[in-house]
Amino acid sequence: MAVLESGAERVALLKRADGSVLKITTTSSPWRLESFDGRRAVFVSPDSARLDRPLEAGQPKAGGVPVRRQ
Repeated sequence: MAVLESGAERVALLKRADGSVLKITTTSSPWRLESFDGRRAVFVSPDSARLDRPLEAGQPKAGGVPVRRQ
């Protein structure tokens, strides 16, 4: 859904298949958000498995702010 970044802090908001929202940060567990460059988010697990996800620019909601979608 979105990746928010402020300084060294990053938060990814992902939508699960059941519609619930999952929040992953640079310090969350078991997965954490390692990097984000505006187009790709890289997530890392405790055993160093990496998941690289491309993000696409989303359409702004009516009266809202543009949202980046996965």
